[in-house]
Amino acid sequence: MSDSPSLANFSGSASLRARLEALPPDARVLDLGGWFCPLSRATHVADAMPYQTRLGRLNLAPLPGERFTADTWMLADFTAPAFRLPVPDKFFDFAFCGQTVEDLTTPEPLLREMRRVARAGVIESPTRLKEQSIGVRDRITSLCGHPHHHWILDVVGQRLELSPKSATAALPRSRYALPLLACERLVNAGAAHDIHFAWTDTFEWRLLTNDEARARAEEFYRAAAPTFRERITDPTIRRLRGLKWRMRGQRADDPSAWLREMLELSAPYRPGFPPPR
Repeated sequence: MSDSPSLANFSGSASLRARLEALPPDARVLDLGGWFCPLSRATHVADAMPYQTRLGRLNLAPLPGERFTADTWMLADFTAPAFRLPVPDKFFDFAFCGQTVEDLTTPEPLLREMRRVARAGVIESPTRLKEQSIGVRDRITSLCGHPHHHWILDVVGQRLELSPKSATAALPRSRYALPLLACERLVNAGAAHDIHFAWTDTFEWRLLTNDEARARAEEFYRAAAPTFRERITDPTIRRLRGLKWRMRGQRADDPSAWLREMLELSAPYRPGFPPPR
């Protein structure tokens, strides 16, 4: 594949900071999906969760340093086919969407609206390396990547490409699932945790077919080149780590339990609004 995504996709934090610092003081900045950690430069936020529980706790009053307000916080169902924010085209000077696209069952409504309402922006998401590695979530589990994510995002040329994670279910794990030891080796060698897709004026994306997604996953596995030692010893190390946790009376966090708690806390501030999908 001549245009395949690189293992060296760089982290976007420094580049994002530079782009934000280059904006004029009165720039309108939108954070799409910023509920848990709103962008400090954002003047507006759109999310399926409400202003009152931002940062994952009850915050009814403005907090120091916030530029957005309760009035510029927009409840939004990103997966609704007709999703549209109540603003004109190119209303925002800059839009940021971090760690959100991969969560959505249907990401295209969000991507279309981001392109419509902003003049420029940045999308950040976990790298393919993280999503194809076993045990990334807690260094114990036998699952790949973050189990609640639906998509793996690659930057290919000037385009964003999205692979359905479910496609790899038809593959033997030995052809796509990287040992955690291999992931840690590559990260220590400079591979990034997140992809960073910056755009100006407009951008394009493509949803890969299941066959394309499987081929992409297998190609990436071969490029990562897990060693025999990594493949053999990784399961044992993760099992021993899990045993140590259990002996200490500890257990891995349950993200679904936390989300249920947040939805219950947020319910009074989002009446009739569907839960995040």
